[in-house]
Amino acid sequence: MTTKHLIAVAWVLGMYISPEALFLHGKIAGLSGYGFVLPLGAVLILHWINGTSTKKDGVSITAPDAEIRLLKDTWGSLAAGILLLMARPVVAVCLSTAVLVTSGFVFNEVFLHWFPNFGFAALVLVGLLIVNVIGQQVAAALQLILASIAIIGITGISLVGLLAWSQAPHAPQEVPFVANHQSVGLALMAFMGYDMLRYTRHGLDQAQLTMVLKTAFIIGGIVFVLWNSASLLWVTPSRLAATSIPHILAAKAIMGPAGRIVIGIVVIAGAGAAVNYLYQSVARMMARMAHHGLLPSIFAKSADRPLLAITGLTATTGLLMAAGFAGSDLLDVSIRAGLILWLVFYTLRQIAQSLRAGTDSGSGYPIHTERNKARHIIAAAAMITAATMLIVTDDVPVVLLKTMSAILALTVFCAGGGLLLAKCVAVRPTMMHAKTQKGEKP
Repeated sequence: MTTKHLIAVAWVLGMYISPEALFLHGKIAGLSGYGFVLPLGAVLILHWINGTSTKKDGVSITAPDAEIRLLKDTWGSLAAGILLLMARPVVAVCLSTAVLVTSGFVFNEVFLHWFPNFGFAALVLVGLLIVNVIGQQVAAALQLILASIAIIGITGISLVGLLAWSQAPHAPQEVPFVANHQSVGLALMAFMGYDMLRYTRHGLDQAQLTMVLKTAFIIGGIVFVLWNSASLLWVTPSRLAATSIPHILAAKAIMGPAGRIVIGIVVIAGAGAAVNYLYQSVARMMARMAHHGLLPSIFAKSADRPLLAITGLTATTGLLMAAGFAGSDLLDVSIRAGLILWLVFYTLRQIAQSLRAGTDSGSGYPIHTERNKARHIIAAAAMITAATMLIVTDDVPVVLLKTMSAILALTVFCAGGGLLLAKCVAVRPTMMHAKTQKGEKP
């Protein structure tokens, strides 16, 4: 693997190793016991189908324009703008707020008790903004470092816990094997975000990017099979399911004070990697939307360094932290609402791909087209079923639905206003050039 491949894998892993993902995996292990392998395997297969399109679908997974053009051609400009904005920017802002404040609390509790937790969160936020202002290459190098630290740290704790299984308080046969339906939806949320890789400056062709996604899925699957298995040996399933810090409890149980320090480093590195990835990818998505006339042209004027969008995301995150939303029930519900809307987005994108399967391929094999359509329909049905299940099984389903409705209303207003402003000020074709590989459609 070249450095480009490693950085691309690190971008995807940024979401997988965030503190929110660690919490979700702990809850999955707590609900299902060793049965967590069933939803984990099913979800990875489903995300693989969702994330790897082929040229026969008329959608290239490498070109950032492909997704936008697919949605515009299928659903129209306004609907495309709503679909692109209804989940990703919401998750970027709300999840960033949550994980940054979590990293601040961990830094305060584990490393420096006198240092204010919100002060540390603000420093990390400003630091990430500075890194992105300096340039994409610096942000990419930082991503590789942070993702590597987090993966090595959590894998190390897992191996220690598994190798010392004879000293663990819970023998493997004492842990239940449960097929819990709620775990499927939680696992889907824990492995989301890989589709935003297309908006980073990865410099890879379709075959290489497919390999990167496959590598990220494999690494994520192996790491969390090890982590969940080790956690279940040292912490009871009921405790993992009930706590908001299952990863910290597991690390402390496995390695004592040293485990607390290692998981603290993992949480801080994972939070930085997640925020860095979300800011880079969402900002570039907004730039591409502006290039296609879905947002005002001001967002498209800085193709290589979309500072306006990144600064806006950073400022909004800072305002949420300053307003005291971090740790609130509203923020937690907003994160769940954003992730569920992201599943709805996946559903509608799969439907769009099924409607256009084979239309741009020129394939002489109708059976391939029918298979592609069937694959997309199955994926869409699975995604919307999981989204519905997450709403029904949520602790506050009515509040969740109201939050989702509020997000959709705000998105319709922003997408409609952005489209109107974009039409008032036309985007010049030479403003930004899409970088596509030989033989692929932008």
